[in-house]
Amino acid sequence: MKIAENAAMQQRQQGVTLIELMVVIVVLGILVAIGYPNYQEFSARARRAEAISALLQIATNQERFYLNNQTYTTDMTNLGFASSPWTTETGSYRIRILPGANQNQFVAEADYQRGGSEAAKCDVFTINSAGVKASTPETDCWVRTRRGRTRPTRCKSAPGGRFFFASRFCLALCLKRTARR
Repeated sequence: MKIAENAAMQQRQQGVTLIELMVVIVVLGILVAIGYPNYQEFSARARRAEAISALLQIATNQERFYLNNQTYTTDMTNLGFASSPWTTETGSYRIRILPGANQNQFVAEADYQRGGSEAAKCDVFTINSAGVKASTPETDCWVRTRRGRTRPTRCKSAPGGRFFFASRFCLALCLKRTARR
């Protein structure tokens, strides 16, 4: 009798049941549903960082070019880039210097080349010769971190009572603090 029971047990345990397979598929589906949007946001932040880095490099190289030539340039090859306009390594942003660069000013722009939700968030980044940074259509793309939050800004006082400001909001906050004193 025990031999018959053992043989029946072995036959039942040879495969995976449909219910077990469905449980595994549901668990994998939940993990993918949670992980994929986070992966997309991480990738978007990496592409934004690449564009921001390129624009900051352009601003630095423009200032170096200005020191040597007393004018700004519209040709990115003069700044050490391979071409003008230049496309980022991932192909996500096209970087260029807008026409009109002269002895007084320049404006560099990073334009998003792919469609999707990122184009609706951080389509265009700009920086000018005064160091003013902007982005469209959303205005906080230069400081955006995880899940749409922005980095906190702080007002730091220097010796002698001078202030260094990280943003306009920080400027207003520091002015309120000094008015109270």
